[in-house]
Amino acid sequence: MAKTAAERQAAYRAKRYERNNGDGESLLHVLIRSQAKFALERLAKHHKLTMKAMIEQLVIEADDTIIKKLGGTETEEWKEYFALPSNKKKKKAEDEDQEKFSF
Repeated sequence: MAKTAAERQAAYRAKRYERNNGDGESLLHVLIRSQAKFALERLAKHHKLTMKAMIEQLVIEADDTIIKKLGGTETEEWKEYFALPSNKKKKKAEDEDQEKFSF
């Protein structure tokens, strides 16, 4: 039986997400101000990139700049920067639980 359009689209997206040994692409849905969108379009056109490539370049360059300033992998700043939001919530909950039961 032939696949539906939705099934074909789901298979296509799954392949894109799994590319490059599991380090594929992530879907990002955002609403941004018109001013930012127009600026992104201008930047992408100026650099002869797609808007996707321009966003990736800007984010990776900003991230690299911060990482270079962190001062090594064993610093608190490094650990804080690389802590996942879910890990921060878990740590905060653990700290709160510890405060409740400390005498």
